[in-house]
Amino acid sequence: MKEELALWEKLSAYQDCGIVYRFGDEIYAVDAKVVCDFIKTDEEGNFLYDEWGNLCTDEEKVYAFVDRLADEYDTVGKARQFHATRGEIVTVEGGIYGNKIDRKAEKEYLLEAFLDKRREEHEPVYEQMALKQGKDDIGDTYIEVDMTEQMMYFYENGEQKIATPVVTGNTGLRRGTPQGTNYVYSKERNRVLRGPGYASPVKYWMPVKGGVGIHDSSWRSRYGGTIYKTDGSHGCINTPLDEVVKLYDMVEIGTPCVMFY
Repeated sequence: MKEELALWEKLSAYQDCGIVYRFGDEIYAVDAKVVCDFIKTDEEGNFLYDEWGNLCTDEEKVYAFVDRLADEYDTVGKARQFHATRGEIVTVEGGIYGNKIDRKAEKEYLLEAFLDKRREEHEPVYEQMALKQGKDDIGDTYIEVDMTEQMMYFYENGEQKIATPVVTGNTGLRRGTPQGTNYVYSKERNRVLRGPGYASPVKYWMPVKGGVGIHDSSWRSRYGGTIYKTDGSHGCINTPLDEVVKLYDMVEIGTPCVMFY
């Protein structure tokens, strides 16, 4: 009975963890049901103790937990369920926007913090950060490019600020604009966009993924409809000048850009 009581006391002390991860508005407690899996055991499943009789911690189990946590909260490249302005829930796969936890840093942190019996709220270190953390990292300020409807929208704090027809990549020539959740990573004025066989001067340039971006297109007089199927761009989002001026003035670097068909 005394041995059982002593073991229960050791387990209770071991599992008394006060570390809480914060991901934006979401929290994840590293509580007893998590840390009970950190205990080191032998091949037969028996607990292992150090020279002072304390339960040993299996570092690899701690690291495996961090990997699972990162798998759950990393969002770069993940498929997202997005409520499109056209009224549908669309699946948007891929893209460069999102959060990516620095797993190496977090493994070092959690092992040390757990062994030190710290009681604290902790925001993870990120290799890449979105504008918002947590599983819903798009939030309510974003650009939406609906390639099927050939429409672009800008929402700020949930309010629609821009709704404009656009022309995206020429699908007939297999230059369709790639879908994905990307982001505005630069804002530039008076650029010449160059590629094989073309050099296009633009007044406003907001790249969102590699060489794909949003810009004005003085050579166009019509937008929307099915133009993109036969006379589309090389992949960029061609936008009327008056609308791209509005977007350029309002959008911040880092703003997500959700692009889909």
